[in-house]
Amino acid sequence: MHIVFIVGSYYPNYSAVGKCVGNVADVLAKENKVTVICEKSTLDQQDKEIYNNQTILRTITSDKTRRLKVINQINRAKGSKKSIYNILLNILKLQQALKFVFSKTSIKKELVSTYEKILKEIDENIDVIIPASMPFESVIAAHNYKENNNSEVVLLPYLFDKFTDSQTLHRFTFNRLIKRKVHIQLEKKVLSNAKKVIAMHTLRGFYGENISGIDQILYTEHPLIIPTDVNNLLLSAHIKLAYIGGFYKNYVEPDYLLTLLSNSTIDAKCEFYTIGNCKGVLEKFSKEFPTKIINKGSVDKETATKKIMENHILISVAERSGSQLSSKIFDYISNGKPIIHFYKSDEDVNCSVLQNYPLALCIKEDEKQLQQNIKTFEEFCTKNYEKYVSWDRIVELYSDALPEHTAQLIKRIVLNSK
Repeated sequence: MHIVFIVGSYYPNYSAVGKCVGNVADVLAKENKVTVICEKSTLDQQDKEIYNNQTILRTITSDKTRRLKVINQINRAKGSKKSIYNILLNILKLQQALKFVFSKTSIKKELVSTYEKILKEIDENIDVIIPASMPFESVIAAHNYKENNNSEVVLLPYLFDKFTDSQTLHRFTFNRLIKRKVHIQLEKKVLSNAKKVIAMHTLRGFYGENISGIDQILYTEHPLIIPTDVNNLLLSAHIKLAYIGGFYKNYVEPDYLLTLLSNSTIDAKCEFYTIGNCKGVLEKFSKEFPTKIINKGSVDKETATKKIMENHILISVAERSGSQLSSKIFDYISNGKPIIHFYKSDEDVNCSVLQNYPLALCIKEDEKQLQQNIKTFEEFCTKNYEKYVSWDRIVELYSDALPEHTAQLIKRIVLNSK
C-alpha cells in the first residue's frame, strides 16, 4: 500500500503536527510504502530525501522563499544593514497579513498549488492520501487531487487544530469572524469528499456543533506517547524541576510561575529551557533568585529530551485560552515523571488530558490563591518528586495516544474501503 502524507514542516525541523505524523509514518513505513510531502524550512534543504524508510518530497512557495532569504541576510548582517533587513522582513509579514485580510478565505493558494503539483508528479500509484492540518491547505490540495486527478484514491484527512475558529491563523479577530461562515462551508466541502476523517478529541465540540451531515469523523488522541530511556534514579541534594518550551507575551507567559517559584520555601531549583520573547522577565527573576530559578535559554531537541530525563518534576504552562493542547504534555507523560501544569482558563484542554495521570497537579493562575497554590505546589513536590508512573500504566491510560493505535486505525479504514 502506498500512503502519502501531506504536512507543513517535517524532518529534521518538525512542527508539532509534523512530529505526530512522523510517529505514525514511522510505524506504517515498516510494512508500507510511505511518501511525505512537506514544506521546506530552510532554503538549502533537498527537494527529495530518503529518511527512515520514507520518501520525503519538499516544496516551497515564493512568499516563503523571499522571507527565508531575508532571514538569512539578517543572520549575516551587522549594524544598520541588519536593521534594514529587519524592516524588510516586517514589510513582508505585513504584506502576508494584508493578503489574509483582503482575501475571501485565509488560505494560501500558492501553497495549495505547490502541494498539488508534487502529488501529480508522483509516478507510483497512490492508495491513500492523508493530509495533516494545520496547514489546512494540505486538505484542500488532497481534495482537489482526488476531484481532478484520481477519484479512486482514499482521502483521509488527519486534523489536529482548528481552522475556522483558530485564534492565531486569521491574524485578527474581525477577520476570523467575518470569514467564519465561508470557512465552515469550505470545511464541509472538502471533508465530505473524504472516506473518513481522523480528528483530535479536542475538535469534537467544534465539529459536533458546526459541521453537520459529516458522520465519518473518528476521534483519537495525539500520537505522541512513545517509550523513552527514563532516568528515575536521580541523585540530587534538592528537588529538580524543569520547564521546556516556549514563552510568548500575551499567549504563554511565565510570570505567575516565576512568582510562585520565587516565593516557595522548599529546597527546589527550576531550570528553564525556552524560546520566545519573554527573555527579559526570565533573566530578571533568575538574577534575583539564582538558587531557585535558572534560565538556560534555547537548546536543541536532543538536549531538551535529555533535560526531561534529568529532572524530577516537569513544568507545563498553558496558553491563555486553554484551547491549545500542548504536545509537550505527551512528551512529559511518556517519561512517567510528575507533572505540574499551570493554566488560566477553566476549559483548559491540557487539564482534561492530565486528569487521569497519577502524578499530575494542575494549578490555576489566580493571584488571590497564590499563597494556597504555593502550599499545594510544595506539598506535591516533596511528596512525589521521587515517584514515577510505569510504562505499562502509561500505555493502559493513554492507549489511543500511541502511534501504533493511529496506524492500525488507518489500516482498518483503508481495508474497509476496498
